[in-house]
Amino acid sequence: MRWLREPVLWFCLIGALLFTANHLQQTDSIVIDDAVRARISALWQAQMNQPPTEPELQSLVDAWLRQEVLYREAVRQGLMEDDDIVRRRLVQKLGFLHQFSEETPVSQSELDAYYQANIKRYTLPQRYSFKQIYLSNPLSVASVHSSLLAGEDWQDLGSATLLPRTYLSKNAREITVLLGAEFASQLAELVAASWTGPYKSSYGHHLVYLEERIAPEATPLSYITTKVRADLIRQKSEKAADALYRQLLKRYDVVHR
Repeated sequence: MRWLREPVLWFCLIGALLFTANHLQQTDSIVIDDAVRARISALWQAQMNQPPTEPELQSLVDAWLRQEVLYREAVRQGLMEDDDIVRRRLVQKLGFLHQFSEETPVSQSELDAYYQANIKRYTLPQRYSFKQIYLSNPLSVASVHSSLLAGEDWQDLGSATLLPRTYLSKNAREITVLLGAEFASQLAELVAASWTGPYKSSYGHHLVYLEERIAPEATPLSYITTKVRADLIRQKSEKAADALYRQLLKRYDVVHR
């Protein structure tokens, strides 16, 4: 077969074999440089509050390399496709990249405006300060009233209980947790500077002396600047995330079928 002796044929065959061999042996490049080591070291220091030792850093780099190899193989095999966990993580990460941080500059005028616009959020509800005498038997109320009129110490009256004798500056929700919804529903009936009752709670009955009914009041901005600033930054982040979504949505033709 004369065609087997043609130099051009052998040149082409050898070239094809070399190309195929090179393609089969070709690998991805994973670069471990000072930047990678510095990033790994910084993450360790953030978690442990101290830089890693040389052996620790080498172990961390080895762990990072293992993770990188497995990650790339997972991507190569398409394991990220149609994975709800991966989808949520990527969406979350994109959100993190575009949200504002605690270092986001906020002017005093912005703080003041946000505080005033959301003043209800920073307003304490009506609160109550009162004393109570616990009665295991509501029929004993007359006897206790007589003792109070006789000048006996109110703390020595009533039935023994582990409940506090005095409640200071409690709002309706807190009182509901402490004494029950039925007791909280009777707060409007309390008479200032007078022993009244009995009022029923989750534990029994009580005579109550209302010391103070404190009207709702806004917490001064100077007391809660850090919280208001954090709330404002959170709102900025939410608005920025919504704006990003609407901008990205324009790139897609959404078809409902």
